[in-house]
Amino acid sequence: MSRPNLEEKIIFLVASQNLQRVEFFTEAIKKHFSLSTIYHANDGGDCQFKIQNQAPHVLIIDVDLPKVNGIDLTQQLLIDKKIQDFSIIIVSSIPDTTHFADEVVTGKVQFLHQFDREEALVRCAVRALNRLAQVEDTEYHLRFLNKNEILFSQGEKGEMAYI
Repeated sequence: MSRPNLEEKIIFLVASQNLQRVEFFTEAIKKHFSLSTIYHANDGGDCQFKIQNQAPHVLIIDVDLPKVNGIDLTQQLLIDKKIQDFSIIIVSSIPDTTHFADEVVTGKVQFLHQFDREEALVRCAVRALNRLAQVEDTEYHLRFLNKNEILFSQGEKGEMAYI
């Protein structure tokens, strides 16, 4: 599985049949990630089709999708080795602690239970993108920051250069 290139554009797929949620997520993503492309899926089948044709960097998926629910679809996607690596944010009112324990630890899968709060969505998206940006054998690494997050403080020992 190859790592995606995050330097050109960031691709988000929002899978939900809740149009207000899709609109809210789309506006938040546009506001915080200027180099982004956002596309949508209304159900699990449509989501699978879109992922196979253009894998996103970040999939934001409702747990209650019609045809194939978010949990089942996530399980299928994690098994499919043909799909490019991407991060998954599952939108669920109750964070599920029984599913995807290993993937949650690594940040590949996150549960977004505060789906009406823009800062919670952005925090999950930043974590998802940072996971994808961590490629060991590159000259430099991309790092995404949340609003007001401190990159470094004056007087800290310098181990890296930031541009």
